[in-house]
Amino acid sequence: MVGQVVFWLAHAHGESLGRRAAGDAAGLRPTALAELPILRAAVPAAASICLWWAGALSEASAYWLAVGLGIAELFAIGYTAGRRTGRSPVGATATALADGALGGVIAAMKALI
Repeated sequence: MVGQVVFWLAHAHGESLGRRAAGDAAGLRPTALAELPILRAAVPAAASICLWWAGALSEASAYWLAVGLGIAELFAIGYTAGRRTGRSPVGATATALADGALGGVIAAMKALI
């Protein structure tokens, strides 16, 4: 979670600098608020880690729960993005499956490394 906070701050700062360089007067605060979904994306994984800390899950179970929740989140975001871009429910589901599959491939690669 700490890494996600650092990533969010770095991303918001870089975005704010880019906007100022382009002549937009948007400051760091509104940019950081607009980038809050970066932090929100870490909540499911953080929840599984909290369950491990509380003793409700083993470390391995918490890890795999976090991975599964992350893939499920990618699926949900893919479906939402597909619908918002005008795709049919079937097309949005295809987008969601592709996004979830990519997350699964990345998780598998991470597990192998």
